[in-house]
Amino acid sequence: MSFFYRLQTLVVALFVLLVSPAINAQTNPDAPTQAETPDAPVAEAVDEEEIPTRDSEPTLESTPKEELKNQGWIFGDTTSLASSSTATLIALSAGFLVHGAGHFYSGETRVALSLLAIELAGLSLMLGSGIYGVADGGAGTGNGIAAPLFQLGWSMFLSSYFLDIVGSIQGTDFEFERNTQQLEGISLDLGYGFISANGTPARHILVAGIEFDLDFITVEALTHQDVLLVTSEYQAEVGFRLLRVRPQTFLLVKGVGNAFNVDDDAAFWRTGAEGRFGGSLDLGHFFRKFDQVAVGTWFGFGNYWYNFGPTLDFANPDFTQTFVSHESFLHLNLTENVNLRFAHGSHPGWYVASPTRYFGVTKVGLSYKTDFGSFGVNTELGDGVAIWLGGRLTL
Repeated sequence: MSFFYRLQTLVVALFVLLVSPAINAQTNPDAPTQAETPDAPVAEAVDEEEIPTRDSEPTLESTPKEELKNQGWIFGDTTSLASSSTATLIALSAGFLVHGAGHFYSGETRVALSLLAIELAGLSLMLGSGIYGVADGGAGTGNGIAAPLFQLGWSMFLSSYFLDIVGSIQGTDFEFERNTQQLEGISLDLGYGFISANGTPARHILVAGIEFDLDFITVEALTHQDVLLVTSEYQAEVGFRLLRVRPQTFLLVKGVGNAFNVDDDAAFWRTGAEGRFGGSLDLGHFFRKFDQVAVGTWFGFGNYWYNFGPTLDFANPDFTQTFVSHESFLHLNLTENVNLRFAHGSHPGWYVASPTRYFGVTKVGLSYKTDFGSFGVNTELGDGVAIWLGGRLTL
């Protein structure tokens, strides 16, 4: 209520109090006056100090910002937006060499130093494993470990650079939506894949699978069938999430069984068994601004057994291959329903092979969550390309 409105009300009230006795006296001469009725209420004097003034009225400047936010006010800080834009530009340019440069500019020194440390650790892994690989000449068994370590270092380098850019764009107030990876329940998968790679005769593949995600344990079975019936693959996985303190923070132990068949002029069977160990980490444990951003990795060790010909014989394989596999990943939600996932690694059983011994396969995926499941697109880039389209029905 404004000061002028209150003043107007006060003047009208005083006018009524002063004029009404005269009007009553004229209309009713026998009516007692205020002097004749000592018990009549007397209008109290108004204390001028109690009358609100312009200076005593609450203003936007005097009201705490948190109280205004609770009342529904929305603040737009153009200075903050300009600072975020400059930090993003710095992260894109100078940040490629010095990861965290965008956060250094924004004054977030702790985040910046952490990203720089991840970059240096990644470069150290690449340098150490690379020197070992060159000195070894690729002949020793240790080279099977050196290559995945080099890929892990490369993944760390790219991840810290990406986080510097994303965090600079994000600013200090924006928060990521809930990460929609690793949703629990029973899921049915159906998809299609197009593959153009030198290592496989398959081109058009249909995918079908079922997964039971029960939080602590996951069980999955899937199959890939070439539409021309040249290749077929069957795979089963059983995983255990240990020490799961957040949906995206846990240790992972998984067992994988696989059978792959090529049925053409060069027919063969390949069966395999693999154990994997790794984990996922929600960066919100350490940095509030990266809450719901998950990073992780897993390493696998396994064997493949080959039977050359149309007949599968587990007991008498023609050839045995021991391998080490690896994948590092980062994923976050761009919106409430859209999840973005980056991954990099290598595996001898993937349809797209690594282009070189030290640089593996890069994967980029987008998935859109719906009320009944999700659908998305995934791309694999290496010694060729694969594009996967599919949907998931969650029961």
